[in-house]
Amino acid sequence: MNRKYTAEEYYQLTERIRKIFPDCSFTTDVMVGFPQETGEDFAESAEFVKKIGFAKVHVFRYSRRHGTRADKMDGQVPENVKTERWQKMTAAAGECREKYLASLVGKTVPVLFERENSTEFHHGYAPDYTLIKISRKNPEKSLRNRIISVIIESSSSDDCFGIPEHLSY
Repeated sequence: MNRKYTAEEYYQLTERIRKIFPDCSFTTDVMVGFPQETGEDFAESAEFVKKIGFAKVHVFRYSRRHGTRADKMDGQVPENVKTERWQKMTAAAGECREKYLASLVGKTVPVLFERENSTEFHHGYAPDYTLIKISRKNPEKSLRNRIISVIIESSSSDDCFGIPEHLSY
């Protein structure tokens, strides 16, 4: 796809960044089923996703577009193979996501509470756009448009749950 860098160069760059910013997170988009993608190519990509340990991955199937260079390429990947690869890559991405969210447990992060959409939890986002929930002890009290330090106590496959560091609410 005409990338000007190798997977190894990308990996080395992420490692250098992590040395400087240990709490950084990386996200990416991954396309599966691009023309001429072999099973070996796909397996290498899935291993690379795990090696980097992305915090979040958007996985999508290549979709043929009439008139593009890729449309004219030999080696179009069958739809059923694209779907199978999408499922496998999504599973690999999910494993990475769960590991990343689990790595946040015990840390204190600033959380911007943007909306009120639950009587049970306040929902907000950490700087890396991780969804953070805290218990809503008083359903009448809003934290909307406030930034609060939250201690992460647990994680799931999609979000983290925490308690405010210094807030009585």
